[in-house]
Amino acid sequence: MTRPEHGPARAKERKLIHEVFKKITAVALAAAVTLPLSACGGGSGGPPSGSVTSTSSADISIDGTEFAFAPADVSMKVGQTVNVTFDNKGVVDHEWAVLKEGTQIKDEADFAESMVLFEVEAIPAGTSATQTITFEKAGRYQIICALPGHFAAGMNGILTVS
Repeated sequence: MTRPEHGPARAKERKLIHEVFKKITAVALAAAVTLPLSACGGGSGGPPSGSVTSTSSADISIDGTEFAFAPADVSMKVGQTVNVTFDNKGVVDHEWAVLKEGTQIKDEADFAESMVLFEVEAIPAGTSATQTITFEKAGRYQIICALPGHFAAGMNGILTVS
């Protein structure tokens, strides 16, 4: 199937994709909250936000604004369960997408949804979402905001898994 490059058909397709991912995100978020609670017997909280010190679990907080991630570059350990909280402090929707290892785009036109390994999808301005991820393979992964114009405006970074 040939995908339209621009125009109403492409906008409609992206909107449909975003709606599907929002539903998937809601299910994943519910599982991410429920599963750790059922597996844990309590304890004192995890490491400080943004810090990755344990090989078992950690929390990373990412802020999205016009048009940058803070921090842009993050690190985690292989096999480590990481709760990623994406806080959209901007005035438009943003997302935090990790591309598959070895995938590096230089231009927004190079992007395809099939390149995405993990994504906190289209978070509305002033809201946040938390999802859980575990990488089983070391590597460098490009992070982007895949919403139109955002990558070109500077929303990108690197996730290093060691």
